[in-house]
Amino acid sequence: MATIGSVGNPNPGPVQRDLADDLAVQGLLAYTPTTTSSATDLNVNLSPGEVIFNPAGHSEQFDAHADFDVYHGAALIVSGQGAYARIVVKDVSGVLSLVSVVGAAGVIGAEVIPTDDTVQAAVGAGVPWYNVALVYLKLVGTFYTQTQRSTSYRVKHVLG
Repeated sequence: MATIGSVGNPNPGPVQRDLADDLAVQGLLAYTPTTTSSATDLNVNLSPGEVIFNPAGHSEQFDAHADFDVYHGAALIVSGQGAYARIVVKDVSGVLSLVSVVGAAGVIGAEVIPTDDTVQAAVGAGVPWYNVALVYLKLVGTFYTQTQRSTSYRVKHVLG
């Protein structure tokens, strides 16, 4: 049995479900980006991997991604702030793709991880998706700190 995280919480939640029939993931591990991230360009490297959505059998092999673009645009954070982003794989009628969903920046310690509802809105109503990685970037003075983790909570978002 695998644990499904509660809405907006990447930590295990109270709902239990056997995911063996829903998901097979190999690889797609997040690690330090090749190019250092900044307030305007958040990157992460991803190892090659394969995702299989069951029971439909939709699958995709992903090449390694150097500097997968988590965020690129106007300054996401300023000194004293941090932000989280979730990287997910979505399945639109058998076409699997990686998507990043960035949460609102906040004072360090008060940042908010994008909720399941936020991710669902980003990937599209009724589109199934799986967590792949959680990325965090903070800025203290002029020093950026980035962490990323491959999600141990790789679960299919349960629709409905």
